[in-house]
Amino acid sequence: MLDIIDLLPAQYQRPWQLRRLLTALGHSPHEQALQVLEALAKGDPQITQEHEWLDAMMRLETEASARAILDLICDGKGEGERGGMGIWLLSKQLASLARKFPPLRDEILQRYEEMAGGKSRAILEAALIEVADAPTILTLIRSYATKKQSYDGGLSQAIEKLAIEERPVTDWPGAFEQFSVPLVEFRKELFAMLAADDAQSALAEACLHKIERLRDEHGRISDEPRHPYILSD
Repeated sequence: MLDIIDLLPAQYQRPWQLRRLLTALGHSPHEQALQVLEALAKGDPQITQEHEWLDAMMRLETEASARAILDLICDGKGEGERGGMGIWLLSKQLASLARKFPPLRDEILQRYEEMAGGKSRAILEAALIEVADAPTILTLIRSYATKKQSYDGGLSQAIEKLAIEERPVTDWPGAFEQFSVPLVEFRKELFAMLAADDAQSALAEACLHKIERLRDEHGRISDEPRHPYILSD
């Protein structure tokens, strides 16, 4: 593929002239499609600004392409001026890949903790919220506290995804019911943060209140302990 492109007249090697080829590579079942896309980007970095190039990388949906996309985002190249995807779409795509390849979530979490800020970190944070488990949320709380971020819709969304599960209604296509799931150990961790009385305490308290509101709405778990000291409010 690369040898053939090199034979083309220069005007046909421009990134925007290769859009249909990039789209085709995204649908290719060949294991070397990722290598071709990466080689094209190495030969002419401007090609990463084409939406079709990034879309092709996403469509491959292999673990190798998922890690390449993570590298791309961390290098700040995923949200280009012309062809890049927005933070919301990139985070959704990254979250989908993390669900398919669980080890990827651990790597996203590690890189998120190492980042100082910026759009790349925002993309990783939004992806982690989409696939959050208890350890991930605790990491988010620590990160929020370090950055002096207050409780926000992202953390609230992560708590809701953790506390509430969904199952389809068998006799109603497209419908589903929501129900509470136990969070005993997670709530213990949050209460321990409260006792520490530090920067994480306000965030932990907000998370506990969110869980209580969800319990009021979706029902309580019979074997989940309540707060033992009522007068403490």
